[in-house]
Amino acid sequence: MRNKALLVIACVLFFIGFNNVQAAPSASVNIKVSSSNIMAGQRGSATVTISANERIGQLYGTFSCGGLGSKSLMYNIQLGNTPSKSRSYTISFTAKTPGTYTCKVSGVEVGGLESGDWAYPSASSKTITIQPDNRSTNNALKSLSVEGQSISPDFDANTTDYKLSVTNEVKSIDIKATAADSKSKVTGTGKKDLQIGNNKFDIVVTAENGSQKTYTLNVEVDTKPIIVKINGEKLNLIKKKEELPELLIAHEDLTLNIEEQDIPAYRIDKLGYVLVGLKDSKGKIKLYKFDSKKGDLKNFKYTLFKYVISPSTYIAYADFPKKLIPLGYKKYTEDINGEKASIYKFSKNSRYGLFYGINMETGKKNIYKYDTKEGTMQVYDNTEDDQLNLMKAIILGLIGLSGLLFIIIIIVIATRNRKIKKALRKYAEKLKIRQEAR
Repeated sequence: MRNKALLVIACVLFFIGFNNVQAAPSASVNIKVSSSNIMAGQRGSATVTISANERIGQLYGTFSCGGLGSKSLMYNIQLGNTPSKSRSYTISFTAKTPGTYTCKVSGVEVGGLESGDWAYPSASSKTITIQPDNRSTNNALKSLSVEGQSISPDFDANTTDYKLSVTNEVKSIDIKATAADSKSKVTGTGKKDLQIGNNKFDIVVTAENGSQKTYTLNVEVDTKPIIVKINGEKLNLIKKKEELPELLIAHEDLTLNIEEQDIPAYRIDKLGYVLVGLKDSKGKIKLYKFDSKKGDLKNFKYTLFKYVISPSTYIAYADFPKKLIPLGYKKYTEDINGEKASIYKFSKNSRYGLFYGINMETGKKNIYKYDTKEGTMQVYDNTEDDQLNLMKAIILGLIGLSGLLFIIIIIVIATRNRKIKKALRKYAEKLKIRQEAR
């Protein structure tokens, strides 16, 4: 019995000792990357996780991704903290230089809190390849317009701010835009409803690589437009100085009071002209000469202001006095500097034409000779035309005289022929009488 009892006690002690034997501490290293292939310019990350079969009390090592970044792995359990069986560290980066980068963990030492032993997991690594970013960066517009309207200033891909003024009769606009690169996307276009006052619209261009550029259109809806009727067409008087077309010659800025509203205008002292801006139904703004009689605040006269650029100055169009129109010249219409203008030519196909204008620097009026092919002009000198007309008159006179002489010769010849025929007939009659007498 005693032997059996000793055997049972020995078995119990062996079992207890077996259960008190703990496994040796161990640890592992695991690296995960957000993507093994990243395009330059994109964001990426790499995360290392150190795991152990015991709660980790201390941790040392190095985590590095080459030129993308690195971290020193250090962890010491502090009083009051609850240790865990794993620790994670992350390196975040923005991919820049193309190439292959290796993320690796080395020199890892893991201390177990429970056993007091250390584990030394094997090094691990992952590669990240950064590809060149060949996506387009072009986030510019090729065109920007508003259907039936003219934005200011004229569209330029490098200009991002534009303005447009409309009357309160315009309830909506249709914004149209085209990207300079077919791979880009454009948002903010289409039909837009308008409210009284300022309306701001952003047109955003997103390039293939994600970069964006914003073009802004501010549409001002006029609360009380001033309508001017010219030849049956309704035109709107411009109320903002920045919307007036640029005037390159010397002038003075001034403000007119029309219908109890301030109207921006230009004054050219040399000509005695006052110019205002009028906008047509298509949104095109042009300068008009403004005339009013003293004391008359209702009946204003507006005349389209046209001028051409000569090599040395600007010439404003004026009505051609009838008494100064050279003999034989007729009125035709030509396109001069983008404007339809009346000029006088000897014939429709004549290369040169004449128009009457005022030098805007001196105020002097002259007849100008315009070359329709070269687009050049100069003060008209009628000496050559007088000489040419004289030569034409002489030639026409000689032609007329020659014709008259020719007619006289024909008449003389015809008269002589009748006399000869008459004499021959008389001679024949005499011969016949003589023969009968024989």
